[in-house]
Amino acid sequence: MSLWVVIPVKPLRRSKSKLTNVLSEEERTILNFQMYENTLKVLSEIDIKAYSAQKVLILPADLPLINKEDLEGVMEYEADGPFMLISPDRKMSGTNLLYISPPDLIEFSFGIGSFERHVRQAQLKNATIEVRKFSGSDLDIDSPEDLELYQKLISFESKNQYLNI
Repeated sequence: MSLWVVIPVKPLRRSKSKLTNVLSEEERTILNFQMYENTLKVLSEIDIKAYSAQKVLILPADLPLINKEDLEGVMEYEADGPFMLISPDRKMSGTNLLYISPPDLIEFSFGIGSFERHVRQAQLKNATIEVRKFSGSDLDIDSPEDLELYQKLISFESKNQYLNI
């Protein structure tokens, strides 16, 4: 199996513009860098070797909870013929993770409504489609509400670690 991983990243200072009301430019830059750094760290923990891709994994850098187990779960997926494994955002609107074969199965289209657009395109190609939610792929940081939820989750996790719960 050969696999390419694509991490779409906007310029760090311009990314997450929907958060301008709650974070300064410097804070958004730091947040973007930390999420990108986490994505690269998780990828470095798994064994990926690729020369010519038969499959492609689209992994956005704004998934702060993505982890090694999630990515191993993705790469274990196999199907005969063209396939798409897709993980929607928590609102079932956007696409937070996309694993496809062949790499040109669909035309990529991200943002609101992308989950449905990707599924429709794969259906038109008669591809096997698997919708799967992973523990770290639900939450992407696109809005102040997403950031607030992430901060609450991190705070809760820190308290539980301290209390050994």
